[in-house]
Amino acid sequence: MNTLQGKVVLVFGGSGLLGSNLVPLLKAAGAHVICPSHSEADIADKKIWQVVGWHKPDIVLNLAAYTNVPGAESKEGREEAVRTNIYGSRMVCEAAHFFGAKVVYISSDYVYPGEKGRYAIEGASPRCSYGMTKYIGEWFCDESDLVVRTSIKARNTWGADTYTKVFHPVYTNGDWVDIIAGKIVE
Repeated sequence: MNTLQGKVVLVFGGSGLLGSNLVPLLKAAGAHVICPSHSEADIADKKIWQVVGWHKPDIVLNLAAYTNVPGAESKEGREEAVRTNIYGSRMVCEAAHFFGAKVVYISSDYVYPGEKGRYAIEGASPRCSYGMTKYIGEWFCDESDLVVRTSIKARNTWGADTYTKVFHPVYTNGDWVDIIAGKIVE
């Protein structure tokens, strides 16, 4: 039996790379998907409670994030990362839990130091501002929620010719966006 059939799924950040791959899969699985735009629902605004309360979702997917890893090291970038990845994640989780919804939170493998790979869940030790904000954003999830720690890349964008510079060399849990989207639906 399809566990998403007839479920109301509210997706924040649905127009991004992951959302554009995930939303069609959710619909194909029978979910009623609602994807408000950023202007309709800024996750770091208290109006998010109205959006969640209005739709009364079964599941809230928080794909919205500040994702500029090197940019998060500047004062302005760090402030936006804190606003979106911490305060916004808190608002989403609190509103979802209040209205009885489960949360799927897309975190990052930057919560790990990235020096050796194969980390345990408890192995989080962020080495950059972005990783720290995503890790703190996880704290608002509860035991019934799903936290996904990964790096997401568009299909066919990895390789020696694609990335000539990285923020810092790390082991990653990354995969193609279509693979990750499919696993989230599962």
